[in-house]
Amino acid sequence: MAAPVRLFRELFFHSTRCPHREICSGIDLLNGMSKQSTWNRFYKMRQEKGEKSFDWFVKYDDIKESLEQYMPNDCAVQPFQLLDIGCGTSDFSSKLFSDIKASKLLYCIDFSQNAISHLVSLNMDSTTSLDHQIQFIIADATSLPFTSSTFDLVIDKGTLDAVLRNDNGADMAVSAISEAIRVLKTNGHFLQISDEQPDTRFELLQQIAMKYNCQLSVNFKQIDTSFGMEYFIYTINKTVSS
Repeated sequence: MAAPVRLFRELFFHSTRCPHREICSGIDLLNGMSKQSTWNRFYKMRQEKGEKSFDWFVKYDDIKESLEQYMPNDCAVQPFQLLDIGCGTSDFSSKLFSDIKASKLLYCIDFSQNAISHLVSLNMDSTTSLDHQIQFIIADATSLPFTSSTFDLVIDKGTLDAVLRNDNGADMAVSAISEAIRVLKTNGHFLQISDEQPDTRFELLQQIAMKYNCQLSVNFKQIDTSFGMEYFIYTINKTVSS
């Protein structure tokens, strides 16, 4: 998978202090992406450097326009419910939350306690109400703590790319995608932002789609980032079976 390799390059070239420590962290990630302790150490290290947020790839502004078609109408009566899987310490969700003017409930999950604690501290001043909330929850993408058919939109920005790096990555990826589809409402959308080519990712998504009674239409769109990398947005639309 290319995403972890790019992450290692990011860690190496953007080192501002103790470069050997950065390199070791990159190797640690490559060898332990399934371990909660690995990510806790990683985010602790970034926070000790004074970083408020960290994006693996694809910043919010890179795909803002691509997300607009999935956003609710400003006059929507019911709160629009969103889930961000594997939020890390990115500012992606907080920017998305600010841009959505309609009523919304945005849940951001990560299995790293350090990542979630950091985001909670950064967003303590966010204005919230019963129908205008952003929440940060420690949770595992392969076992989501939500009831079925809860969300209008589920977003995965690079999380599955990391999951697939594990020794049992294929099985974990199937579990994570299946969980995302389970908590998605009928006619809802599951977006995956990834650098994996369609000929590889499509095969995985289609295998999972065959397991469900509902129809799952899968599409993708190529996006170019501000730093010249090529990525893809895979869209899974959960529709009622015919």
